[in-house]
Amino acid sequence: MAQSSFSQIEYRTRYQSAIIAEGFGISPVMSINYENAIVRRQKHFYTTRIGVGFLPAKRNSPKGISIPVQASYVFMLPKLLKDFFRPLNTFPPRFKFETFIETGPGYSHIFYKNDNRGYINAFLGIRQQLLIDIPPKPTVIFARISVNPRVNRKGLVFYERTDGGGQNFFGGFALGVSI
Repeated sequence: MAQSSFSQIEYRTRYQSAIIAEGFGISPVMSINYENAIVRRQKHFYTTRIGVGFLPAKRNSPKGISIPVQASYVFMLPKLLKDFFRPLNTFPPRFKFETFIETGPGYSHIFYKNDNRGYINAFLGIRQQLLIDIPPKPTVIFARISVNPRVNRKGLVFYERTDGGGQNFFGGFALGVSI
């Protein structure tokens, strides 16, 4: 018997759009983003995201504003790892945890008072979503941790030297809620 290409979506934490607060992600310090799930398939979905970020002033540079943009491919973890999180789920299924891997490219344009810069980043994250299925509308809350190396002529750069002699690691976290 042939399997239909229009199979039922296996994940329950579906949403169309979300608001995300992100720290140290594609936007270098902090940002508020709007995310839209543009395509949803049986075991994965695609999202686009745009936001506005803030960079506090440092010794040698003024504060700035960033515009982060990202496209992501988000797919469910294999069954073996899903079974690990199964005890967190409740019955009846009012609350449901699901875990995803997220990857994709990102770009952040930064506006300083006297200078503009643009950064391209790769993105790899693990995303934990919680479905709260209480009428009238189910809500999805999610948390994500990520590694966001910069892409430049040298390849992927995971660390960058700071003005004070330290190093910045390109990784971040985010909290989001469906709207």
